Amino acid sequence: MSPETIDPGFDRIESDAERREAWMRAVASVVIPRLDPDVPVPRSARFHSWRVGGIVLNEIRASAQSIERTPFQIGSQNVDHVLVRLFASGRTALVTPKGDVPIALGAIGLFDLTRRSHSRSKGMSGLNLIMPRRRFDTRVGDVAGLHQSIVAPRGRPLIRLLADHMRNI
Repeated sequence: MSPETIDPGFDRIESDAERREAWMRAVASVVIPRLDPDVPVPRSARFHSWRVGGIVLNEIRASAQSIERTPFQIGSQNVDHVLVRLFASGRTALVTPKGDVPIALGAIGLFDLTRRSHSRSKGMSGLNLIMPRRRFDTRVGDVAGLHQSIVAPRGRPLIRLLADHMRNI
């Protein structure tokens, strides 16, 4: 089975306005981005995806932004998937009712796409693995209590192993 590839090709879009619009369209398939209107989306931005069967592997390189998985998106998309994200570089924080919670580099985050989430980034790169909940649940169990869990690699060799495995895929 050969993978389907999606690459918006931001490096080939000359216009800042067109590159910004292309970024908004690409990312809106998963989250709603909020970008600083004075900061252009760089040509080095990346939202490259490979779909193999029902699983999507996505490489992301983003400039500063806030992203949110909204109730409207959740209701209208009817997506029952889990996103596992490796935070490879940059500075990102989860936005919670108690304030922003910084995420360590190399950490693995788990997000239930049927639930709301919100984060802010000063620019970041990472890898996303998006899979149907049923595939995740059969291996790990119910994900409901793990939404927005962030596990740092420090002192956790299995997290480092998972991060290395995601990079190597």
